[in-house]
Amino acid sequence: VLSIFPAWMRYFVQPFLILYYVPLFILRNLTGPTRKRALASHELVLAGWKRAIEEANRTTADWPVHLNPDGYIEKESADVDLNKAVADSVELSV
Repeated sequence: VLSIFPAWMRYFVQPFLILYYVPLFILRNLTGPTRKRALASHELVLAGWKRAIEEANRTTADWPVHLNPDGYIEKESADVDLNKAVADSVELSV
């Protein structure tokens, strides 16, 4: 769009375009449907992880990751890598 203008004018106008568009993008992402979709997707992923952990606990008696009564993911001991254990739970449940 700006290619019809000379280079010196594009360099002058570009910061103003950034100052105009960045707040618009931030407001749209904070308030628009994109944020709601992202939160819904996040909840869906967490529910899948929780189902995988429950399935792994039913399958294997000494699984290192559990769900507490409030539904939070907890590890059994401090030396367990939580990310790897959740990934293994998902892999085991599939």
